[in-house]
Amino acid sequence: MDEVQENSANVSFTIYYMDTGKIYMSGNVPENDVGLQTVPSGCAMILEASDPSTDYVVGGHVTARPENPATLSGYVISGIPVPSQILVEGVWYDCPDPECELDYPKPGTYTVVVRVWPYMDKSFLITKV
Repeated sequence: MDEVQENSANVSFTIYYMDTGKIYMSGNVPENDVGLQTVPSGCAMILEASDPSTDYVVGGHVTARPENPATLSGYVISGIPVPSQILVEGVWYDCPDPECELDYPKPGTYTVVVRVWPYMDKSFLITKV
């Protein structure tokens, strides 16, 4: 008769970059398999659940990423954390300033995204008439 292995509880883990807190990966494995996870150089592992799209690690604990404080008024985005990147019509541009004035040559509705770590991306719909 085969030996029966005792069921072990599952454990959530998060592997993150130590310099930024950005999550490299997360998962849930049997407790006995936690030590089998490969932790890349410059990363660390903690035993906490996370969602890489909305969380990061601060002080060794999973934390929700902060909301992006950028705001839109007309065609001007202000309150941009610097430096950041702004997506305009499918192209990423570096933005070294806390304010960005947008100008579109044709009427239409455009999506603009402001990205800066560790803030969540912030999207704006801009309609030019």
